Amino acid sequence: MKGRFIIYSNPRSIEVVDEIMNQVYMDCHIDDVVAFKVRLALSEAINNAILHGNASNPKKRVVIDVEDKGDKLYCCVFDEGKGFEVEDVLDPRKTENREKEGGRGVLFIREVAEHFHYCNESHSANFSIKLR
Repeated sequence: MKGRFIIYSNPRSIEVVDEIMNQVYMDCHIDDVVAFKVRLALSEAINNAILHGNASNPKKRVVIDVEDKGDKLYCCVFDEGKGFEVEDVLDPRKTENREKEGGRGVLFIREVAEHFHYCNESHSANFSIKLR
């Protein structure tokens, strides 16, 4: 499976996750645990791109590339925002950050993905999830 999905930064566009998941189910034959991880990581990355990267600007796009390479699913979510330093994202598990907004999406992706990297130059969140 290899696909590219392009949406505009409207919070309702998050529905693209259902379309991607249907394709992943059909092509990769994953179990429910892996499906949960893929859905969670994609939802968080796309939501972050829409809300934070593109500031919900409906003229800005989010591009989602998904590729199955046998035992792993590689995902890349690009936005048209200004980027951020992933190291500066607050750890929501720390007591002083529990009531603050932000950081949960990156934490969730890191928890379910085998690999996670944010590239500031290309404004992209890249992650891979083991399929088997």
